[in-house]
Amino acid sequence: MKATVMTVALLLAGAAYAQTPPPPPPAPNAARHMDDLATLLDLNDTQKAQVQSILQEQHAKMKAASSRPGPRARDPTGSR
Repeated sequence: MKATVMTVALLLAGAAYAQTPPPPPPAPNAARHMDDLATLLDLNDTQKAQVQSILQEQHAKMKAASSRPGPRARDPTGSR
C-alpha cells in the first residue's frame, strides 16, 4: 500500500515538474537591436517607428501561424 501511494506521489510530482515553463521575457536588449538596425540602415525617427511597427506585425503573424495546427509533415523515408 505504501509503495502504491509513493508511486502515485512520484508520478504526480513528475507530471507537475514536466509542465511547460512560461515563455521567456522579451530580450532586454531589443531596443539596442533596433538602434543597431536603424544605424545600419541610416533610418530617421519616422522610418525607425515604421520598421518597428512592421517587425511587430510580422512577429504577431509568425506567432499566430506557429500556434495553429496544420497538416503534419510527411516522412520522406515513407515510414510512420
